[in-house]
Amino acid sequence: MTVRAMLMVSGAVLAASAAAWAQMATADRVQGPGFWPTQAMAPRPDFLGPAACARCHPSHARSQLGTSMAHTAMRAAEAPTLRDHPALRFRSQTHTYEIQTSGGHSLYSVTASDGSSSSAPLVWAFGAGKVGQTYLFERGGVFQEARLSYFSGHGGDFTPARAINAPKDLAEAMARPIPDAEARRCFACHNTAATVAGRFDPKGLIPGITCEACHGPGRKHVEALER
Repeated sequence: MTVRAMLMVSGAVLAASAAAWAQMATADRVQGPGFWPTQAMAPRPDFLGPAACARCHPSHARSQLGTSMAHTAMRAAEAPTLRDHPALRFRSQTHTYEIQTSGGHSLYSVTASDGSSSSAPLVWAFGAGKVGQTYLFERGGVFQEARLSYFSGHGGDFTPARAINAPKDLAEAMARPIPDAEARRCFACHNTAATVAGRFDPKGLIPGITCEACHGPGRKHVEALER
């Protein structure tokens, strides 16, 4: 075989390998040896946060902060959308839904036509708010997806695919409990380091999609440069 032919064969093999890798399902990538954004094996101390990246890559860090991905999720107390709309309200056929925001706290409440009501402080906001934003609260150690969401140019309305006009009780009217496996997936895609060393840790995560969410934990990279 000539050198030219060998190079052509090698190129074809590499191209096929690259194509096969590109077509791998996320579930396969997570099990692979390399880093993958929703892989959850790195320990939390390996993630240094955006400030560490900004020390050597200031322009990239600044531009990243201006992207929607940087704001895919945030703690409710830090959500500009809630601050800018301190009285979100929506009325369905049977219930009135409200989010009142004041002093950095957002209280979500639902009132039925018979006057009974339930409320809970919001803890998470998902979505940058450019199109919409959905809210979570906790009850009994379980994340609950509020039925009231914000929509740009419209205000409050039912959360997408969560409209309900005949709830069996106030709890169902108020929210949808999020199964643990689903919560892990939601937080993994909207945040950085939500699951570390195989453990779901929403309290210790870095909100939004930061540099390390795609490039991997930065500790070893920083330590190598500081040697």
